[in-house]
Amino acid sequence: MQPLISVVVPVFNAEPFLADTIESVIAQTWSHWELLLVDDGSSDRSPDIARSYAERHPSKIRYLEHPGRANHGESATRNLGLEAGQGDLFAFLDADDLWLPEKLERQVPLLLGQPEAGWLYGNTLYWFADDEDKSWAPDLGLPSGTLVRTPELLIRWLRRKAAVPCTCSLLVRRATMERCGGFDESFRSMYADQVLYARLALTAPALIDDGCWERYRQHPASAVAVSKRDGTAREARWVYLNWLRGALEARSVTAESHPDLWRALRWQLRVCRRPRLDKLLRRLTR
Repeated sequence: MQPLISVVVPVFNAEPFLADTIESVIAQTWSHWELLLVDDGSSDRSPDIARSYAERHPSKIRYLEHPGRANHGESATRNLGLEAGQGDLFAFLDADDLWLPEKLERQVPLLLGQPEAGWLYGNTLYWFADDEDKSWAPDLGLPSGTLVRTPELLIRWLRRKAAVPCTCSLLVRRATMERCGGFDESFRSMYADQVLYARLALTAPALIDDGCWERYRQHPASAVAVSKRDGTAREARWVYLNWLRGALEARSVTAESHPDLWRALRWQLRVCRRPRLDKLLRRLTR
């Protein structure tokens, strides 16, 4: 039997994009999935759109919301979806992004075929819907089919020797998600995804897939675009890096046992406090 894939979509004021996102899940050639649309206190018509799809597809799509339709942030909203999900594997999709129809059919067998891997991620197109020529995909920095053991991915990401994945490219076994603890609800938006990646990278080996089955929509209202405009992106990274330092200490991942990891983290902490150096390194990496 095909394993069930629980697809978690956090929804917050995504009215212009949500229907297309949902349709991209409905169009999957892998048929055994459930879609959890989790509203985070939207003030637009997003809840109406989500509920209408749940009513039309009651066996496949569920609508969830926080008590009192409160806003609790991206991490708590995804965790609510994880708690409700009944699948063998979890996948994630933001309410403004898309999957290509073959996404699950291509990636699920890859993960199932590698029993040591607790999770998988692939490449993603950074998609400019209004100007396709500007769209681009990063170099993952790792060959497809590579099994990366803990905590090698963290070292590569911190050294900028491998591209950090997009949430929409992940597939995670239920047992791995339970062991890693899911999303950290103190991160309401920025770096909520990278906190999960760090937890996963410290929990189980990852399988790399260089297939590009997702479209990560680039638009001025996205959380990343807003943080760059208002100057909060670097401070958000500083918070994340300090969280990572505490997470390593809590797990007894010490500088003595993992010197390369700690060297990479300390370097990033220094770079984060030097804007010109940070900007130069990012330009060279790109």
